[in-house]
Amino acid sequence: KEYSSLQTLGGFTDFDRLKFKIVTKDGVEINVAADRCGGDDSVGIVTDAQTGAELARYSMPDEETVANIPTLQSKYGDAMPYFFTQDPDYLKLK
Repeated sequence: KEYSSLQTLGGFTDFDRLKFKIVTKDGVEINVAADRCGGDDSVGIVTDAQTGAELARYSMPDEETVANIPTLQSKYGDAMPYFFTQDPDYLKLK
């Protein structure tokens, strides 16, 4: 609750930051933290519950997407910046 932040702007209410934990019946824990105002990147980290050792890390956007941002900025200069990092996802949805 200390991390999470619920905001109301222009009549719309939504979280700009959110943190929560899910515990399955088998005791598997999943911790999620999100900050919608924290930049254009996302990171998922998998750790060992016993040791805290990092087992895997997943990042978005990847290097290929980042390298394509200048091209997209030239083509769509007035678009919101987060669209440039999400371009591959929008192309898949089309």
